[in-house]
Amino acid sequence: MRMSNDPRALRLYNNGRNLHIIGMGIAIQGSFMFGHDLGTRLGGGGEGDNAMLITSGSLILIGLILANSSENNIKNALNLYNSRVPAEKESLELSFGFTQSGVGFTLGF
Repeated sequence: MRMSNDPRALRLYNNGRNLHIIGMGIAIQGSFMFGHDLGTRLGGGGEGDNAMLITSGSLILIGLILANSSENNIKNALNLYNSRVPAEKESLELSFGFTQSGVGFTLGF
């Protein structure tokens, strides 16, 4: 059974994947802004912009929250899919008897 045959699990998985892409995009943009402002402050290029520092920190936080939420959606999608897939029975059989090469154990699976 493929996940495409389970529309609910597929929708959860796609939502999680899209949230991950959006969250990481937001976090990366915030990181660039934070790094630029921090570099300006540390490099002696002048006074930094406090609003940019706060905004960039907020973007990083929002991006990481979205990325974490996406992981939960993906895990829930996989759990939902795995709960609907019938479990295969593992049948192992160990027997003692005559084989092609003499007397011994045979393991069947």
